[in-house]
Amino acid sequence: MHKESEAHRLREMVKKIHLTDLLLLDGEGSLEKPFIIDSDVPLGDYLSVENDTIVYHFMYGGYASWQKMAQELIINENRTLDKITVKIYSLEGNGIVSSTRNMYFDITPFLGETKSEEENVDEKMKKMKYFIDRLSEDNS
Repeated sequence: MHKESEAHRLREMVKKIHLTDLLLLDGEGSLEKPFIIDSDVPLGDYLSVENDTIVYHFMYGGYASWQKMAQELIINENRTLDKITVKIYSLEGNGIVSSTRNMYFDITPFLGETKSEEENVDEKMKKMKYFIDRLSEDNS
């Protein structure tokens, strides 16, 4: 039996409860299976979809609260990932327990594939700079 991905589970839940579409295509949010956002989403909305995914993931995951701690771009197996470190708080017994979790989003479709070392490098670097600038604005 095929297990439904976290992306599909969240997307369906958000559609039912909030009557809106989360625009996640697949993934679990892990390094091995990062969330994949619909590549037709414009950059201005891309970061909103990432933030909404984190909110819904922890809201429906039974956590009391969460806080974004850090965000960085990493390369893993020729894929560019947006790594978001989140501190989560959960109720256990009579107290609150905190832990840290990393969530990953594959942003390679947004940046575009590079066919060779030289092809599209300038364009890809411009997109990465723009993406990083937007991250800096969101974190300030």
